[in-house]
Amino acid sequence: MPPAREGGYTRMESLPLDQRLAHEGPFQEHWYRFVGGNFACGRTVLDVGAASGYGLEILSWAGALDVMGIDPLPLGPRVRQVPIEQIQSKSWDLVTALDVIEHVPDDAAFFAELVRVARWGIFLSTPNWHVWRAANPLHAREYRPEELLALLGGRSHQAWTSGNDLVVSFAPGGLSPDLVEPPNFGIFVRV
Repeated sequence: MPPAREGGYTRMESLPLDQRLAHEGPFQEHWYRFVGGNFACGRTVLDVGAASGYGLEILSWAGALDVMGIDPLPLGPRVRQVPIEQIQSKSWDLVTALDVIEHVPDDAAFFAELVRVARWGIFLSTPNWHVWRAANPLHAREYRPEELLALLGGRSHQAWTSGNDLVVSFAPGGLSPDLVEPPNFGIFVRV
C-alpha cells in the first residue's frame, strides 16, 4: 500500500457543502471523454464518486446504454447516495472511478469492490505522486506507478497518461516505474 499522506487528510464528504462545491468542476472531463470514446459505447456504466454527475452526460452522449452515478455526498440530481457495497455483483459492464481512489482510506477494499461490481472492465484515474507529492489535503494518498500496479494485483491493464494540457496519451507497455513526469494516470483493467 502506498504511504498515507503526511499529516493526515480531510474526507471530502466531511466538508461543508459550499466548500465541497468549490472543489467540483470539470477536472476529469478529459477522462470522461476518453472513456466515452473508447469504452462506454454500447455498455452500461456505473460512475463511482460521480459528485455532480456531469460525467454521466458525457458517457451518455458517447453511447452508453445506461449510466448511474454514486457518491457519498451527491451534488447532482442524477447521482445517488448509495455505497458501492450495496451495488449488486457483476451488475454493470464498466465501472469508472475518475480521480477517486486517492480519497479512499482503504484503497485495496475499494478496488476489490470495483472488481466485484464490474462485468467487463474498470477504468480509474489518479494523480501521479511523483508530480503532486500528495500535497492535496483531500487525498489520503497518491500513487507511484509501482504502487498502483501492486494495487491491481497482477491484473492485465492498459495505461494512459494525462498532462496539464489534458491531452491523454497511451503509455506503451502499461505502467512502468519510469513514468515520473505525467501528472495523472488512467488505467483500464479487464475483469
